Amino acid sequence: MQKRKLLRIKTENEIRKLTVTEHRVINGHAEDMSAILDVDLELLNKRTGSPYKSLKILLSLFRRVRSLALFQKNGKLRLK
Repeated sequence: MQKRKLLRIKTENEIRKLTVTEHRVINGHAEDMSAILDVDLELLNKRTGSPYKSLKILLSLFRRVRSLALFQKNGKLRLK
């Protein structure tokens, strides 16, 4: 099996083991991040099939936006 496929299986098993409290925390963080990034969380959850996966995507997007914001702040990038 490919390494990615094995990692996905591991992740799916880990998602199933999450407690109700952990699911609430994930949903709360996903809501916060979607509001900050102005992303439709319902649509994202529908497409990914999992709030955990949605949160991972939102955090990845945030890291990229944060890098761009730092470049703009330092004068290395000019966004309109």
